[in-house]
Amino acid sequence: MEIEWKTNVDLSALHVAWCLTHWPGDCRKGSEELRSAARTLAESANRINALPDRFWDLLLTLSVDTPGNRELIERTLIRLVPPQARGETLHSELVSSLSTFKSFYHREFPDFVHNMRLRCEPLKQQWEAYGPGLLVLIGERTDRDAMAERAEVLFVEPCVGGLGFSHLTTNRCHIEAVLTNPDPKLTETLRLAWLLAQLEFERPIYSDLINAFRLRKIAGLAMIPPTLLAAEELGLCEYSPSSVQTAIELWRLAAPGEQPAVLREVLMTWWETVEGSQPEWRIALTGLDRMLE
Repeated sequence: MEIEWKTNVDLSALHVAWCLTHWPGDCRKGSEELRSAARTLAESANRINALPDRFWDLLLTLSVDTPGNRELIERTLIRLVPPQARGETLHSELVSSLSTFKSFYHREFPDFVHNMRLRCEPLKQQWEAYGPGLLVLIGERTDRDAMAERAEVLFVEPCVGGLGFSHLTTNRCHIEAVLTNPDPKLTETLRLAWLLAQLEFERPIYSDLINAFRLRKIAGLAMIPPTLLAAEELGLCEYSPSSVQTAIELWRLAAPGEQPAVLREVLMTWWETVEGSQPEWRIALTGLDRMLE
C-alpha cells in the first residue's frame, strides 16, 4: 500500500469535538469553554432527523476537502436531510456552533502544525518497519483485493490517548499522534494497520451485502482477528480472547451499553467458523452482520 502522510487542522478540530462529545470523561485536553462549545455543536446536530453517528462520520470525512464551515455544513446536510427539511435556521445554527468550536480550538492549540511534525515521526518509523508486512498477512487471511493500493494517513491532536477513524469513502484514515503506545501489547502500529485494512469495505462487493447502518461496525470488528493474527505471526502480540477484548475496548468498538465481552465471544465464534469453512470474504462479512443483528 502506498501511503501519503498528512496533517489537517480542520480535521483535527473536528476529531477533538467528536471525542469531547462521545467520550468526555476520557478526554485529557480541552478547557471548559472548548467542552461547552462541543456540547453546543452536538446539541445542534441532534436536531437533525438522522442517525447522530452518520452526522459525525460525514463531518469528519468531508472536512478534509471542504475549507469553509458553511460549505461543510451544507455538504453534510445535503447527504442527511431531504431538501424540504433542511431549513435555514438549522443550517445557520450548525454553522455558528461549528465556527465557535473551531475558534476555541485554534486558541487552545495554536502550535498544531509544529507539534504534528514532531509527533508523527515515531509512528511513521514504526510503520516502515512492520506496517507493510502486517497488511500483506492481513490480506492473505481475508482477501488480497480488500487491501487498498494507496491511502492517506492524517495525524490529529491526541485527545483520548490513542484513537483512529477510517474514512471508508475516501481511502483515508486519521489517527491521534501519540508519542507512546497506550497499550504496549497492542501498539499504535497495529491500530493503524487495522484502520487501513478497512478502507475497501465501501466497495459494492462488500457493502451491498451488509446493513448500511452497521457497515462501519462490521468493518472494525471483522478486521480485529486478521490484524491480531498477522501481528502474532510477526511476533508483535498474541491472538487470544484477552487480546481480542482489549482491541475492542482500546479501539472503541463497543457502543454505549454494549459489553465488550459479548462482542468478543461473537467475534471469536465467527472467526473460528471463517477459518474452518474458508468462505469468500464477502460471504464471511455477511455472516458477521447477521450474527450482530
